[in-house]
Amino acid sequence: MTLPAKGLEFDRAIIPDVSDRIFTTEMDRNLLHVVCTRAMHRLSLVSVGHPSPFLPAVEQVGT
Repeated sequence: MTLPAKGLEFDRAIIPDVSDRIFTTEMDRNLLHVVCTRAMHRLSLVSVGHPSPFLPAVEQVGT
């Protein structure tokens, strides 16, 4: 049984400026979760400065 998706999904998603100065509140955390779950195959996150504390420890490329 396949359940229908409850929102748009994309093959790839790029989320710009996932920094600690942008994503700070609980509502921001919820929005970040929603936007991160839209990518079906590839998710790219870009952070200007320090990454948001809502992100788990991930490999940082290009630092």
